[in-house]
Amino acid sequence: MSDNTKSEIDVINHLLQVEKDSALMIDEALQESEKRLAKARADFNVIFKEKYDKGVSELEEKFRLDSEKTVKSHEKILNDFKSELESKNQYVEAFNKVLDSILFEKL
Repeated sequence: MSDNTKSEIDVINHLLQVEKDSALMIDEALQESEKRLAKARADFNVIFKEKYDKGVSELEEKFRLDSEKTVKSHEKILNDFKSELESKNQYVEAFNKVLDSILFEKL
């Protein structure tokens, strides 16, 4: 084998080694990027869950307060209506006469 051929083989072997080293570096970089992405996703999920839970909690509290306010308002309206009905004059005898005339007249 000539020196020129040996040198060419050495260069080719060196280039193959460089390519192999490059492939390993790329693989390591991909693994590192996956680790970073996984950590970023996990961190984001924690932050998202905290904010989501806080938002749900705030909405539930607002709903509870609004519900209490609505119930109180309806109770007041109903009590006012009851009071108004109780304060009205009742004409029981006249009502009974009208009812009798409707139900028992000319049967």
